Amino acid sequence: MIREKNISCAGKPDFEITGSPKAKRIQNAIILTGNKFIGHIAGVKKNYKLKVLNEKQLTQEFVALLRRTLKNQEFPFCLGQEYSDICTEGANTKRAVDFYFYSSEEDRKTKSIYSVEAKRLPSPTAKRKRKRIYNRT
Repeated sequence: MIREKNISCAGKPDFEITGSPKAKRIQNAIILTGNKFIGHIAGVKKNYKLKVLNEKQLTQEFVALLRRTLKNQEFPFCLGQEYSDICTEGANTKRAVDFYFYSSEEDRKTKSIYSVEAKRLPSPTAKRKRKRIYNRT
């Protein structure tokens, strides 16, 4: 968990992805980036004299760091931001996730192989506390 107010971290994220080696590589890249993220955000806030970053700004910075991580690891996937599923028949195309991974192979589809909806913890308002995230696997 990352708490923006005090720029703190409760250690390694408490999640585990079961399944393919692809999913494990994605998980490791997210964790590695998360370790760098706290210091990066503190620097951004100090350098640009910002008190608080909103969810979109935090996601923007996380994705930028994650792209660097992936580039340094010669990662076999591409990273996109703001994904709306236009590839799956019947999917809600009005809904979008914050960032996603897709195949880097030239003739492959850009359909998400792993999507991430980022959330700010704790939620800034009581209304947001009621929002739930569901994962369909």
